[in-house]
Amino acid sequence: MDIFNTMIRLRIIPFLERWNLLNVVLGAIDILAIAVAFQLAFMFNYYGEDTGIVFFQRRDLTLIFIAILPIWLLTLYIINATEIPRTKRYRTLIFEYIQSAVAVSAVLLVFYFVFKLGYLSRLFLIEFTFLGFLFLLLARTFEYKVFKIYRAKGFNFVNIVLIADETAIPFIEDVRVNIDWGYRVTFIFTSSEEIIKRYSKTYKILPEKTKMVIN
Repeated sequence: MDIFNTMIRLRIIPFLERWNLLNVVLGAIDILAIAVAFQLAFMFNYYGEDTGIVFFQRRDLTLIFIAILPIWLLTLYIINATEIPRTKRYRTLIFEYIQSAVAVSAVLLVFYFVFKLGYLSRLFLIEFTFLGFLFLLLARTFEYKVFKIYRAKGFNFVNIVLIADETAIPFIEDVRVNIDWGYRVTFIFTSSEEIIKRYSKTYKILPEKTKMVIN
């Protein structure tokens, strides 16, 4: 497992970032997750009914998949579920993917009645939506964990400069404790004695008026 993590951190992710392939790969994983969900739902409901082994052997199901795939991906994009966040909580991820599943369910329901798809198994549509939600969530959770490990090791960090008073202490503590967010404080401009006392040995502290000279 350590060898696998090291390979991802030192080889795979830097390569993808260098060639701007990261979003392409993440999008491909989402497409694969939706396709696998559709295929499994098909097998659960139609396997053994002389309809073939894979869903694209049926023209009607292939058309439904081609129609619903971009809609699901667009929904994920609209609700910002396609990005790899630095600070997003897992319950937020779950809520976002529930939102996408609900939206897709509504679209499938419209398709079902508008195009008179009553011959299709309703259980098939329900299972596809649930499995799609599950596989997409599992894929994004795995990706999120990989990137958290990657940033915690000191890669892909972002330098930040803070102009702070005492009210910023909780945020500074969050950044300091949560290394996997990938933020590194380079300077703190402040006139707060409390911040100077707490962080002068950890960060570079400059008087707040200094920022006017720098500007």
